[in-house]
Amino acid sequence: LLNKCDLVPAWVARRWMATLSKEYPTLAFHATQGKPFGKGALLGLLRQLARLKADKQSISVGMVGYPNVGKSSVINTLRDKKVCPTAPVPGETKVWRYVSLMRRINLIDCPGVVYNNESNSEVDSVLKGVVRIDRLEDATEYITDLLARVKRQYVQKAYKLRSWLDAEDFLAQVAQMSGKMLPGGEADLNTAARMVLTDWQRGRLPYFTTPPELPEGHKDTKSLPLIPRGRTINTSAGAAGDKAGKDDERAGGDPDVAAMPEINQPLHDLRAVEGMFDPEDERPDMDDGDRSGEEEE
Repeated sequence: LLNKCDLVPAWVARRWMATLSKEYPTLAFHATQGKPFGKGALLGLLRQLARLKADKQSISVGMVGYPNVGKSSVINTLRDKKVCPTAPVPGETKVWRYVSLMRRINLIDCPGVVYNNESNSEVDSVLKGVVRIDRLEDATEYITDLLARVKRQYVQKAYKLRSWLDAEDFLAQVAQMSGKMLPGGEADLNTAARMVLTDWQRGRLPYFTTPPELPEGHKDTKSLPLIPRGRTINTSAGAAGDKAGKDDERAGGDPDVAAMPEINQPLHDLRAVEGMFDPEDERPDMDDGDRSGEEEE
């Protein structure tokens, strides 16, 4: 589930959808109480999962992921009301919380999961939003890497700066413009760094990871099926008929692995926050593809 898809250009979200959907059913999502994106497709997918377990009284679906990726907000969006507390900082959810979505489907709001990956440095952990900014002893240590990630023009626009020599000079200017000064007129670099890192974690500094190039001949489509067309659900080991046999064959010959029907998302409706990215990053040339696709629920 690619939440916060409104914080990247539409072509980036579509490319990552095309890449990730080769391995897993993948949905783009924008969790909001106003006009969400992906809600209808996700509800449809959850209904199909419930049908796969027709022999069970109910199913429980866990929302698992890094801290501060919007797991609680997704549940609130599906329920159309605030049933899980949210905050723009990691660690708000501290215990598992069961939420009834509909008959036979329960959702589990889980605390953020930090994967044990030795390749993640302390800087990576901070910039991935795993660590709360107010717990950093020296926030200035991470600004050099942040400035290396975010394009210069976006930093200039966010803080109304024209130029800076290095991270220290940048923080000094931010501190002066925001009035964060220490006694004696010295710039409070640590407080300025916390402000910048908070803006980063809350999505105020435009940034995205460039997706892999599509294979030659593959078009950047606006309507991407989550599951290959024509698959149907079959959970019975002894199901009769050619259709059931074909479904089992598509599912790898394992009768306990049921195929699922196609679910489309109208990816032409994907939009980044207006004015967030420059035209060169929006890449309007990527928006000339197929405009087919079903309407979102």
